[in-house]
Amino acid sequence: MPGTSLRPDGASLIPWARGKCLAWDATCADTVAPSHIGTTSALSGAAACYPQEPKVFCSHSNPFFIPVAVETVGPWNEDGLSFTQELVRRMSLATGDLRET
Repeated sequence: MPGTSLRPDGASLIPWARGKCLAWDATCADTVAPSHIGTTSALSGAAACYPQEPKVFCSHSNPFFIPVAVETVGPWNEDGLSFTQELVRRMSLATGDLRET
């Protein structure tokens, strides 16, 4: 939100895709927390699905926003996992080292 100290966990300075910068915010949800146990006991990865909307202000104009959510026992949210896979793919291409992934 403008006028607050809230900010994303990271933001790219160069365009990520279609001329837009990228902002991401990371969350680690406790799978067995009392607030999550009802849903996580029925559906694996349920706690990692909650943070879908940006809750922080980014100074870049209209960036792509990617929430990266990981549960304490392993599951990732779909957008965060796709982003991480794309990031390591780009690192591998940039360095020419297939072991980057």
